[in-house]
Amino acid sequence: MSDRSLSRRGISHASHRRLFATLSARIATALALQRSRRDLRKLDAKLLRDVGLSETEAHSEARRRAWDAPAHWRQPH
Repeated sequence: MSDRSLSRRGISHASHRRLFATLSARIATALALQRSRRDLRKLDAKLLRDVGLSETEAHSEARRRAWDAPAHWRQPH
C-alpha cells in the first residue's frame, strides 16, 4: 500500500510511524525474551536456586514462545 493510498484512507504519516515504532518495539521485546529464555535453559541447578527458580519452573519458562510475554510486560509505558 502506498503512502498516497494510506492518506486517502485517513491514515496519517504520523500514525504510520507510530504503528511501525510499536511493531518494532514488540518484535524487539519478543526477541529479547526469546534470548533470555534460551539463556535460562543453560543455567545449572545451583544458579537456578540463586535466582529463586526450580529446574521444573525454569524448564517450563524456557519452553514458552517468544510472543508469550507476561501481561505486565505488554502494558504500555
